[in-house]
Amino acid sequence: MKIDIWKWLVTKDDFLLSLIEVVGSARGLYGLRSRRWRKIGDDIIASRRGEAAGNEVMIVLNGPSIKKQPLERLQGMDLVFVNQGFRHPAYKMLKPKYHVFIDSKMIHGVWDIRWLDEIHDAVPGITFVLPAEWARLSLLQPYIEKNYSIIWTGGCIGGMRGLGVSGECFNLVHRLGYKKIYFTGFEATSFAASLLKENSHFYGNDTDEASMTASDIMKGYYMNARQIRELILVAENFMKNHVEVYNLTDGGLLNMFTRKKFVDVFPE
Repeated sequence: MKIDIWKWLVTKDDFLLSLIEVVGSARGLYGLRSRRWRKIGDDIIASRRGEAAGNEVMIVLNGPSIKKQPLERLQGMDLVFVNQGFRHPAYKMLKPKYHVFIDSKMIHGVWDIRWLDEIHDAVPGITFVLPAEWARLSLLQPYIEKNYSIIWTGGCIGGMRGLGVSGECFNLVHRLGYKKIYFTGFEATSFAASLLKENSHFYGNDTDEASMTASDIMKGYYMNARQIRELILVAENFMKNHVEVYNLTDGGLLNMFTRKKFVDVFPE
């Protein structure tokens, strides 16, 4: 019998990641330090399911393509932004409903925690989505005391497996009950772009990309491949649950989702 080595490798990694996800989810679910905060996040999501069910939502990620797209046409729509997306010129006008951070760069000083203040000043009614484990850190206490609207989540493990902040966005809108999801700015080529010294994000590059070691590059190639695999599974899962998902990104690799042109879906 001929063995398909690639299918075996993919299946093996699927199994290992599923095991890691189960362990990580159990740790987040039953950990006394974060359980209270996850419950707060779950309650907020439950309270908003009704208003989300009949609406469309757009996830705006940070790929270079959004620099050329007329995002101002999204005004009035339910929007999810991530990471340094607040740097986009249309951000304040668009008034996103959610802004997601789950990268540990935020709590290790690579990114400025004061970005939360900057975002809140621009959009006072915004809801942040942050890992529940951060809630116990002194760094976050001022924002808890100021009653910022925050959905505490399971973080990287709690998002859709291995997809980082994009997975957390898909996880969020799915849990909120949206049945029609658009996304843009997800080329899935940022790793390759950073290797070629090209812009990996609409604002340029993250500073940490310039100092990648050979080990970092090896991990990046692997993670990029796993990302494609997981997105195939995400697309299949949404289809099974009768959720429409449309990729409005100009270019990129994500053909597992139905593609549409941004300007056709949101004409002038």
